[in-house]
Amino acid sequence: MGMPCHRECPRGVRASGRGASGFWNRDEPKIEPECQNVLWPFVRLTLEKAGIPAVEGEEKVVGPDRCDFWVEFPRAGARSFRVGVELKTARASYGPPDLIDPIEDQLLGKYLRPSGCRHGIFVVLWFRDDVRYKGPSHWESRDSLTKDLRRKCDDVSETHRVSLSSYAIDLTGRFRKR
Repeated sequence: MGMPCHRECPRGVRASGRGASGFWNRDEPKIEPECQNVLWPFVRLTLEKAGIPAVEGEEKVVGPDRCDFWVEFPRAGARSFRVGVELKTARASYGPPDLIDPIEDQLLGKYLRPSGCRHGIFVVLWFRDDVRYKGPSHWESRDSLTKDLRRKCDDVSETHRVSLSSYAIDLTGRFRKR
């Protein structure tokens, strides 16, 4: 199966200040569906530029549930390479049940397993900067959240023989002022 991607990818992703403001409503992060509306068009454009044209859309229905983002890359003579992506926003009151447990319960249990997909990405948007937004308080930094995400992805990957990656994207960039 190979090693999960998150070991080979950059430790964290930081949005530039000019793009981060699209995820905020003044001093409060936007809710998850609003963040998806900002993020997914950029993801889709990036995939298209990389030559990955077959994107199912912002959400894919899997049984009674909807996976936040689904990518299918057609391959000649083989099944399409498929990846399910789940997005979470790191709200002030959130802890492991909201940002760690869904790796197994939601991404694997509700999307990957029922669809037969063996590759998934779990993305958490991090907003805490101790000035505008002081949460989530369970983790002292994005790096500590990233370590917990990786540990859970490693555990789930090994136990269920799937390939999972996780990213915590820092969206604490300053607003651009006129």
